[in-house]
Amino acid sequence: MRGGRGGTVARRPDGVEVVAAVRRVFRDGLLTGKSAFAPESAAWTAATATDLRARFVDRPDESSDTFVVKLSRQLAGAPAETIVLAAELLFVNMAPLVPEQIGVAKKLQLIREVLSWAEPDVPDFLRHLAVPPGLESALKGFLHGGQGFLNYRWAQFQILVLLVERLAGPPRPEREALLDDPWRFRDLCFAVQDSVGHKKGRAQIHVLLHALFPDTFQPIASAHHKHEIVKAFADEIPGRPTGDDDKDLLALSTFLAERDGTPVDFYDEPWVGRWRKGAVEHEQRGWLVRGYNVDGHDFIPAWVRDGYCSVSWREVPEIPAGSPKQQVQQAVAEALPEASAQLRWAAAYQLHVFLTVMREGDLVVTVTPDEVHVGTVLGPATYDASDGLDNARRRPVR
Repeated sequence: MRGGRGGTVARRPDGVEVVAAVRRVFRDGLLTGKSAFAPESAAWTAATATDLRARFVDRPDESSDTFVVKLSRQLAGAPAETIVLAAELLFVNMAPLVPEQIGVAKKLQLIREVLSWAEPDVPDFLRHLAVPPGLESALKGFLHGGQGFLNYRWAQFQILVLLVERLAGPPRPEREALLDDPWRFRDLCFAVQDSVGHKKGRAQIHVLLHALFPDTFQPIASAHHKHEIVKAFADEIPGRPTGDDDKDLLALSTFLAERDGTPVDFYDEPWVGRWRKGAVEHEQRGWLVRGYNVDGHDFIPAWVRDGYCSVSWREVPEIPAGSPKQQVQQAVAEALPEASAQLRWAAAYQLHVFLTVMREGDLVVTVTPDEVHVGTVLGPATYDASDGLDNARRRPVR
């Protein structure tokens, strides 16, 4: 679906399945009123959303317990439909996040725990609730939600609950109109944010906007990042900046994609170096690179002796240093066709970091059971298979 100018917004290959799953749960739920986890359950109704709002938003738990422990108290005695809606909103919240923020196993554990709170005497069709296999695989994530997703889980959830309550009430034609118009939907999101009196849940809004309208909104969770990108590329926005960062990003990404012949991902080179130039030039980063017990080998003595570090993924052939993320992902997909999506994601992430994201001057750290070694990256990655494929991809390190 296209909205606004209908531009070419970056669709990360690892995000397509996740976006489709979030749309299936959230958008289809609001249009049909039915649960994606238990289709016979009318979980996405105004009455259920109002019950969830009364229990969660109107009765905040300000204790120091975890989000899920507090949610369990807030939902104690709730109807099964309310619990199903809460679990599905938790899915919408967590599915897009990369495993570095919340791992797939942890996401499943949290959702299953919430589903387990349904009353034992629910109808047969609500027994043995679970995330359907077609949705479970979408929990792999593709987007870094920022620290706010971890620090303000309650605020993200609050936004979702209030959005559903507002959207579930009107007649279906009005709901469809809102869910088909990216800019009206965005206005509704920010109206909900204004109603709660804080912006601690705004990262959820940016993530949800991309998930529901991936042709209009960038896969960016940070309002600050959006603003910095627009500022850095202001001279290339057709016409001139409007002051609306989302609309300016859409115009900019459309222009750059048409000019360069490729979709634009502002977290990839050559674009990220433009708007994050100061951070790249002045901020020294540190990376953990494992060299001990790599498929039974200890490479650390050779690293220390010869001044380098390496990563394995022996099944993946040579990839040029500095390759963009999509090229690395394609190489991994071709080399590991039978591997799980999670394993392919890990390989692509690690290889892209090693080949492209690491910079000269960054620190690398590696550990053995008894020692910690720290080095400084001296240059770009090379490929030397003379000592074997497990040690072929190298970076010079002092």
